[in-house]
Amino acid sequence: DTFWQTVRSRTGISIMFANITNALQQFTGYFPAALKVNGRYLRSALASYVTSPTQAAEQVAELSPFMADRMQNQMIEIQEMMNNLVLNPSKFNKVQKWASHHGYFLQSAFQNMVDTVTWMGAYNQALAELGADVSDQQAVREATQRADAAVRTTQSSLAAEDIAAFEVGTPFYRTFIQFSGYFNTMANLNADEYIKVFRDMGWRGNKGKLAMIYVLGFMMPMILSDAIVRTLGGQWDDEDDDGYLDEFMEWFFGSQIRGGVAMIPGFGPGVAAVMNAFNDKPYDDRMATSPAVSALEGATVGVVKAGMNIVDDTKEVTGKNVRDVLTLLSLVTGIPLTVLGRPIGYEMEVQRGKITPTDTADYVRGLVTGKASEASKP
Repeated sequence: DTFWQTVRSRTGISIMFANITNALQQFTGYFPAALKVNGRYLRSALASYVTSPTQAAEQVAELSPFMADRMQNQMIEIQEMMNNLVLNPSKFNKVQKWASHHGYFLQSAFQNMVDTVTWMGAYNQALAELGADVSDQQAVREATQRADAAVRTTQSSLAAEDIAAFEVGTPFYRTFIQFSGYFNTMANLNADEYIKVFRDMGWRGNKGKLAMIYVLGFMMPMILSDAIVRTLGGQWDDEDDDGYLDEFMEWFFGSQIRGGVAMIPGFGPGVAAVMNAFNDKPYDDRMATSPAVSALEGATVGVVKAGMNIVDDTKEVTGKNVRDVLTLLSLVTGIPLTVLGRPIGYEMEVQRGKITPTDTADYVRGLVTGKASEASKP
């Protein structure tokens, strides 16, 4: 159990550390939030947050213990780290502890903004609906509870009482469902919104409402998340020179299909593998069980292949070899050295002539993300 728990934790840190692509995807949380909070309250809350982010976060934390814990629960971990530092541990242990506590710093910074704006919008909307102001303590408590619920149901929650039944299990089992919580939250949110419409209002005369649930609760988060990945990965090029219609269709519909499949608890990876078998990309035909298992594969089989390339004068050391070695070091040490694999691995492929950046911007983008644009590949 300890082994799998450690692998899962360190894999997550390695993937998410300084991952600007995933951090930007946090902003798509505004769309499901709009299912619970009227747009004008969200816009007003966003304006207040942008004007004074620190003050806004402090006010929210003061009103809501739930949000205070959500935004500031790292304070306990920081105190623990300070206690360890007093005991003068080795420099390595300091770095390891820092990486463990701050591996998701980019995601936390972006998500905290979305959480705070969502909470403020829901709180102000609730007070308006109740016809009360901040002097009415009962109304404030009710508004606080509604705002907490809006954040919890649209942005997910890591609290033990909020995880789904299928997510409960041994560390070995949880290794195979890593990062599934977001999609489970989206599935529950959309199902609940549709059920409310059908149960309380009926579908006749409410087709616009149903369409809005689909657009805000599913379509926009999926296509914009995919657009962020494609943009930062340089994946918008027309490879077959037959026009961009097929690229557009694959982006618009493919992103939603993949998102829908990911919402299937436990069976999503298997269904995705079957679907991938029919495309022209042989590398994704395997049933990718989890990021942790993929990391273990790179740290074992990948490192062996890297060693063979190093000792064999007839072979070249590739960027993937470097990334696999750094993955092994990350799993062993707990320090997210994989972040170095992105620029180093990319630069090695450039030096080998396997990647030819189209311009300076494409080169910088490749160093940051570690991904070669389609136009830069021969």
